Amino acid sequence: MLNRMRGAILGLAMTAVTVHAAPAVQIQGGLTSLVLSEDVLETLVSCQIERIKPAVIKPGGDRLRFSIGSGALDLESALGEIEHRGGLLLQCDGGENVVGLQNFRIDHQMAETEGDSTDGSDLRLTGLISVNGSITERIPVFTPLDETLDISAGGNVLRIRGVSLGFTEEVVALLLEQLGLTVPADVAVATSYTRVILRPVQGEAGEDGEKSNNGLAKGKDKNKSSGDDEESEEEIEEELEEEGEEEIEEESAED
Repeated sequence: MLNRMRGAILGLAMTAVTVHAAPAVQIQGGLTSLVLSEDVLETLVSCQIERIKPAVIKPGGDRLRFSIGSGALDLESALGEIEHRGGLLLQCDGGENVVGLQNFRIDHQMAETEGDSTDGSDLRLTGLISVNGSITERIPVFTPLDETLDISAGGNVLRIRGVSLGFTEEVVALLLEQLGLTVPADVAVATSYTRVILRPVQGEAGEDGEKSNNGLAKGKDKNKSSGDDEESEEEIEEELEEEGEEEIEEESAED
């Protein structure tokens, strides 16, 4: 699974991003959409779900959207982090506790111990946990249930489509202890669709090791206002959201 991720990112590097001695690229933005399964919707029928902004809960409550705020990926090893913003608050009938799952992170690092994976790396999908408004810890939240990933790259956008996710044992224990919910760890709780916008590398390294900035002074381009940048990123996010909704509708029709 991780080897396919590495291959897709390397393909993106060859076609869209200028790679220098250090092949790490910053993540400009993006979106992850989650389509909740019928099993988890039935489990949560007695619970109230509220969003932690800027997360979005689509009408009907079965689709969630989290914006990607930052991160970086190494184009040779596919190691890196993808940071999301926002989250969810859960409270169930008859209970007093409110559990928060937020600031999700896709974290692909070298494994701390041998044998964690076939290629010596470790893929973790973690989140910050809060109980009654107090953050307690960051733990693994989701685990991919698929052996392969549907990954494609075009321009400076990396797409990871239709990944089936289950809750980790840590989250299963958390939901049972704090909310009285029973969710098996091996059951698919959601299908994810992720689109990552990579920031192209600007300029080339000169003889003195300094990168050219096309004659511009270091710092921000003063011909661009911060408002223009924000509008551009908003337009990109709207386009990605529309693409994601179309993909979800197409897969739902096939099923």
